[in-house]
Amino acid sequence: MSFDDNDGYSDSNEFSGFPPKQQAGRSCLSHLWGLFCSTTFLANGALFAFFLIGLQASRDLAFIAGCIFLFAFLWQRRASRTGCLTPVFVFGFLIFWELVIVGGLFYQTGIYKQVDLNKVKSNLQRQAPEAYKYAEKFLENSAVQGKMLVDSAVGAVKNAVAEFTLPDETRKLIDLETAFSERPGDVGTVMALAEAYAARGDLASTRLSVALYEALVETEPTDVCLESLAEGYARLLRHDLAFSTALRRTWLPQASLGKVARQLAFLAVDSADLTRGIFELERLARRPDPEQEEVKLLLAALYKDAGHKENAMQLVDEILESAPETLAINREAAAFKKQLTEN
Repeated sequence: MSFDDNDGYSDSNEFSGFPPKQQAGRSCLSHLWGLFCSTTFLANGALFAFFLIGLQASRDLAFIAGCIFLFAFLWQRRASRTGCLTPVFVFGFLIFWELVIVGGLFYQTGIYKQVDLNKVKSNLQRQAPEAYKYAEKFLENSAVQGKMLVDSAVGAVKNAVAEFTLPDETRKLIDLETAFSERPGDVGTVMALAEAYAARGDLASTRLSVALYEALVETEPTDVCLESLAEGYARLLRHDLAFSTALRRTWLPQASLGKVARQLAFLAVDSADLTRGIFELERLARRPDPEQEEVKLLLAALYKDAGHKENAMQLVDEILESAPETLAINREAAAFKKQLTEN
């Protein structure tokens, strides 16, 4: 702060201890680029105005076109100060809207109907045959490339829309189908796709899941695949195959006899074929196995549903005698015996 000639106070950075502020300026190349962009836009605007006047555009359309040009011109003026790519994008944006407006005027005024294309073609072939040949080839290639570009754009838009509109389950199923088409021999991929089809529950998906499980069983007959295949057969009302497939689980060394018995009991109730279920569970009950009591309890339940109360009571008594009281199967058998005696 210092006194001036008028004995007043004036703020100054000269003696404040801070360096004077410097404004960042534009380079000469930046000025030239901005001048070139502005000149190009103005020349384009003049040519565009010439087309509008020649095509007798309405006042409203001319006003709209002028607003678009002014917006693009101011946009490129600001963008040319900071970079080189944005003005090119803005120029492409302007050209696009100019072509839309001019094309609309050509269609609206009907000028295109006054052009004799056959006459133009014959004149070009006569006056400049080589140029016509190259131009025709260029147009054909452009049409093919344009069609490919449009198809690619439409496909990308459809995929983008599907990405946001499809449910998560459908999107997951599409991903699994893509993975299966790429790796059809991968057991994990086939198993995941079969499970996804089975989870949908409709008839077509169930058939697809059954087909995949059948292929898996032929190559690698695991307990999980056989169980899922039996469930698929049951959904397709092919209960005989469902029973035989469930029994195939007992051939595997790692199969649980109790789980097999539960599936057989479910199939018997689902198919309303209690006789078949009782027959198969009786066969399992005669096999020495740590889960034999669970098989007998399921068999007793089927006996009860079939009206054979005495047989059910006999099996329950055998379970209570053989299974220790500390086991859950003993408590379940006691509760089931209480139901039998009350009914």
